[in-house]
Amino acid sequence: MANPNQFGTVNRAGSVAEQAAYDVGLRQHMLRVYNYMASGLALSGIVAYGLFASSELASLFFEIEGGYVVGLNLLGWIAIFAPLGLLLLTSARAARMSER
Repeated sequence: MANPNQFGTVNRAGSVAEQAAYDVGLRQHMLRVYNYMASGLALSGIVAYGLFASSELASLFFEIEGGYVVGLNLLGWIAIFAPLGLLLLTSARAARMSER
């Protein structure tokens, strides 16, 4: 009979060395995932800073009057709603997938 540990999970079968190797692999995988996510966050910050540091780039997405942003233009609205559209498209395509 399996005995759950203090975290509510069941102990894995195998030797201590096998469990240690599994834990090392899991740790490496999670470090890759977190490094990838941190890189994406840093890239987003750099792009956002670059967008607002240059008035020429900012004017592509925003309506600017008197040096202040007063609203979005058409390209700005497209940039905001494009991720939502991609999400809806992906979920619709995933719903039509078959198991073959």
